[in-house]
Amino acid sequence: MKLFEKPQPPQSKLQEFRDGMIGLLIVVGLVVWGWNWLTGDAEPVTAAQVELSPEEAAAATEAAARKAVAEKAEAERLAAEAEAEAKAAAEATKVEAAAKAKEKAHEKRYGFHCLSGWDGSHRGLVTQVKERLHDPHSFEHDKTQTWPVQPDGRNQILMTYRAKNGFGALMLGKAVGSFDNETCDVTVDLVE
Repeated sequence: MKLFEKPQPPQSKLQEFRDGMIGLLIVVGLVVWGWNWLTGDAEPVTAAQVELSPEEAAAATEAAARKAVAEKAEAERLAAEAEAEAKAAAEATKVEAAAKAKEKAHEKRYGFHCLSGWDGSHRGLVTQVKERLHDPHSFEHDKTQTWPVQPDGRNQILMTYRAKNGFGALMLGKAVGSFDNETCDVTVDLVE
């Protein structure tokens, strides 16, 4: 016999829970088995073991027929509800698809596909404006506005930004230009 045994590592919470649940299931199973043994309900009673009078048999048959009709009516109602829900879902999908298509057409018309998803700037315009600045590293984009596409396929664009001037002061500036709606190539008309 050993005086000192190496202690066992503690179990995780999951292992403790699992072991506890196994023990609980065993206890519940024994209780149910013991109850059935004590009360004599070990075997369920079937319909063949019970004898009915002809009136009771007719009433039971009629009740079963009514129950079958009610179940069939309920099944038809549920099927009709499911069909109506499916139609409503299909209609909602159509409406949603139409709304997305309209939004996509609006974005295309205004040239949003050419703008950055991060800050809304036009990368080509930013590059060309930075080339004209005294201190390109001081450039900070403020906002960009676009107008609907013109008949020649170009969108007008106005960008406001902040940058340091020749004296080192941070000034607000504007850049005006246009860009091709298909290729997103920009032409700068004015930088203030």
